[in-house]
Amino acid sequence: MAGMTWNGWELTERTRALEALHDEQWKMLGFGETNDETSDGTSTSSSEGDSENFIKRHCEIVARIALIIAHNSRYQLSLQERELLVEGALAHDIGTYKVLDAVRFSSGKEPIFRRGEYIKHGIYGYSLLLSKGFDGSIAQFARNHTGVGLTKEDCVRQNLPLIPTNYVPQNSLQEIVLLADKFHTKSLPPQFVSTGMARHRCEKFGEENIARWDKLVATWSVPTAEQLEALAREYSMGVMKI
Repeated sequence: MAGMTWNGWELTERTRALEALHDEQWKMLGFGETNDETSDGTSTSSSEGDSENFIKRHCEIVARIALIIAHNSRYQLSLQERELLVEGALAHDIGTYKVLDAVRFSSGKEPIFRRGEYIKHGIYGYSLLLSKGFDGSIAQFARNHTGVGLTKEDCVRQNLPLIPTNYVPQNSLQEIVLLADKFHTKSLPPQFVSTGMARHRCEKFGEENIARWDKLVATWSVPTAEQLEALAREYSMGVMKI
């Protein structure tokens, strides 16, 4: 399978635990290998869920893009920071399983996420991670990555189904993961996203979002077109361009 040479899931005890959590959440949706016992006591293996766990793969890709951004920006990561950056990226979309419409996904129909619920995936992920024993340093990557950061004012003005408060990165590592997330989609089929297209996708959310995007890109060195194309080839995916 494309991308299987990346070993970041084995980086730390927490990355291994996050992989297990991704697999658990995927299976809870009815995907993955399942064994059903028939009336005569024999086992049958269900083919349902042979689909690749695209949420887990997305988080893996975001981790790799986050490392590219840090490298391009000459951000001198300590070993601890590097591990936390990868862990946070692998954790950031763990709440997405709760808002996936498994039936529509199985039938290949968009949208595959439940309308009105997707905006909550960050706080769902935050709560799930805390409930599974991960501390706030990991859980905040899930809470604070949606869009280009959601402020209390955004919540009120857009009447979002969230407790009105700030859901924005609290440190540089969370900011890098938020930015990296914008260079890959969870659409059908998943695709990489060029810098121009990533900015274009912010436009529908207003001038404030564009300003935040421009500030992020001015702060960090985003992946080059060549770097995105190389990853796209590795994962056999396309690149969305303007």
